Amino acid sequence: MRGVILVMSLFGLLWLSPLGQELASSPLERGSPKGRLRVVSKPSQATILVDGVERGLTPFVVSRLEVGEHLLSVRKAGFKRYSASVEIKKGGLTVVNVALEEQSYGRIRVTSQPVGATVFLDGEKKEKAPSSGLLLDSVEVGTHSIKVVAQDYEPYGAKVTLEAGEEKSVEAVLGFRALTISSNPSGARVFLDDKERGVTPCEITESVTGRHALRIALKGCEDYTAPVVLAPASTITIHAELVRLPSGLVYRGRNPQGYKLCGCESDGSLLIQISGGEFSMGSEQGPEDEKPVHQVALGQYYIGAHEVTLGQFKKFCQASGRSLPPQPSWNRRDELPVVNVAWEEALAYCEWAGLRLPTEAEWERAAAGMDRRRYPWGDDFFALMCNGKGQEDGFEVTAPAEGFPNGISPVGALQMAGNVAELCQDWYYAEYYHVSVSANPRGAVMGKERVVRGGGLGSPELQCRTTVRSKVRPDFRSESLGFRVAK
Repeated sequence: MRGVILVMSLFGLLWLSPLGQELASSPLERGSPKGRLRVVSKPSQATILVDGVERGLTPFVVSRLEVGEHLLSVRKAGFKRYSASVEIKKGGLTVVNVALEEQSYGRIRVTSQPVGATVFLDGEKKEKAPSSGLLLDSVEVGTHSIKVVAQDYEPYGAKVTLEAGEEKSVEAVLGFRALTISSNPSGARVFLDDKERGVTPCEITESVTGRHALRIALKGCEDYTAPVVLAPASTITIHAELVRLPSGLVYRGRNPQGYKLCGCESDGSLLIQISGGEFSMGSEQGPEDEKPVHQVALGQYYIGAHEVTLGQFKKFCQASGRSLPPQPSWNRRDELPVVNVAWEEALAYCEWAGLRLPTEAEWERAAAGMDRRRYPWGDDFFALMCNGKGQEDGFEVTAPAEGFPNGISPVGALQMAGNVAELCQDWYYAEYYHVSVSANPRGAVMGKERVVRGGGLGSPELQCRTTVRSKVRPDFRSESLGFRVAK
């Protein structure tokens, strides 16, 4: 039988609770009004929380509570949490009886990118997520909040609803805040590492931190390319002013020499973009019509990467109703250059394709480069670099227009020495270099013959030089005469 203890004091008797109970408040206690709360639960030994603070295990009397409403929570492993608002009255005892309901559980597995991010469940900090994921076991049935955080990354948040015995997976990808991309003109396709990510203006918000290759592409414009480093939790804005291409051209990237390439939509030609600038034209070691060496300034232009092929010229003839110039028996394959073309026919082809013939200044700049090479590949002649006179190169006569890659010019143009000589736009005038204009020369105003460059099938070593000037009548045809395009 439990006893009762009486304590005498200067102020009177103080009652103590039966042994094992918390002391009741003294009736003489001073201060703000107080009350008491008794909590009993089934099953017992459940944790009591008042306003989020643990106060004991049931059955229990919580004393010295402020008068007014308080939030009571009762929790016990294996049972649903009980929560309710209770009112405490001055000097009174509020009694709450709680019948706890059995609780079912599920599991949540959380993986993070980056690995090692910290996981929170319903605001309670858990462990860091390893590469295999963090398993949160014995999670009560219902809806829970998951938050995953890592330094320098944008937090990840999600809601997960569990049923009894269920396991759900959460893949938390923490990203930077945003990559915003715009362009002028708009409507361009955006690629990161060749994976399409949207159309300008657009915003990429998923995690792609690190170094990437950005490409913005719009038909009729040069591609905008740039490396971009995306740091965690950063906001990056990129605006691209796209450069429009001449009508009929489509951007095709860059060649190994670093020059931009464009495709012609009408005839399929591949053209090399050559930036404007000055170069030295002519040669003091050549015949008189190559003298004097003089400075020439050219604006930006495009020149064919190879000679016009027989297959391309056939399409022109079919579209225009023209007859195909007679081709020799050994020049019947579509990949070979078209030959026996008169200057007027070459001009008609270019007009049909929305192109033109190159000037001889443009031709020489593309063949010799800024370093004034004697041959497209360098200053020394090598027989197997081109399809010239008497070469044992494996070709009966003409070689494919895209042949002899070792003899490529500084800008990436093929067959600018040998194979077929190439018609140019200019009238020929032997002393033109003495009177030539210094900017974008177009040749003599009139004449009887057109300029030919590059040497052909029967051309010897000296005739394959980049500075050699030849001439033919506009109606002249030859089995070693063809052309390439420009724009």
